[in-house]
Amino acid sequence: MLWLAAAFASFVGSVSCWFFIDKQTGLYIGLWVPSILALGCMLNSVPKRRLGAATAMPDSQAEQRREAR
Repeated sequence: MLWLAAAFASFVGSVSCWFFIDKQTGLYIGLWVPSILALGCMLNSVPKRRLGAATAMPDSQAEQRREAR
C-alpha cells in the first residue's frame, strides 16, 4: 500500500505546484501518478514466494528419498 500513498502524495504535490509554483512543474509531477500506480499493480501481480519454498522438493522426490531409507 506504500505505492498508493506515494501516488496520492504525487497527486497532492502536483496540484499544489499547479496552483502555487508553476503549471509546468505541476504537470510534470502529475505524470508520476499513473507511473507509480502501474508500478504498484505490477509489483502486486508478481507471485509472492515464501522463504524456503525455492528449496522444497516436489512430493515425488520426497517420497523416493523416504523409500530409499
